[in-house]
Amino acid sequence: MGAGKIIALIGAFLSLLSVLLSIFLPEFFSWYSIKSSGFGITGEIYLTGFGTFIIKGAFPSTNEIWVLELIGGIFVTLGAILCIVGIVKKSKAAGIIGGIWILLGPIIFFVHILSNMNDFTGIVEALGVGTGVNVFWGSTSISGVSISWGLWIGFYIAIGGGILGLIGGVKI
Repeated sequence: MGAGKIIALIGAFLSLLSVLLSIFLPEFFSWYSIKSSGFGITGEIYLTGFGTFIIKGAFPSTNEIWVLELIGGIFVTLGAILCIVGIVKKSKAAGIIGGIWILLGPIIFFVHILSNMNDFTGIVEALGVGTGVNVFWGSTSISGVSISWGLWIGFYIAIGGGILGLIGGVKI
């Protein structure tokens, strides 16, 4: 197996892991995370690669699914499958398209955050952080309550997988 195939396979594998692990281990692999703790009370909100929320602790639960994030997760999954097809069929086109589709998933996720900046800012500001916060990442401690939020590990793994899938697809 050539270097391009190995790189594409690693990219596809990482991409699939970024979506699946965001659901099963959201504490480490969600695509977006908000955590708050203080005075013995904790609350955590995780947004997965498939647009679902996993909420733990003091925050109220929700059954929402964000459609654009779901579409992003589908792009990542289908892109990973296309990369694998490109490896098996020795198709450079399938590998390149697969890598591009993998990258589209986090891009769609990011664009949705940008287009709904007020919603994310509202969530973070509701925790008492104040106004004018950076919704992409940050942390603070206010009166004994520590709060952190931002794009999380699964998001970056998907981007890395997409880049590797695209590079591998070019070299198949």
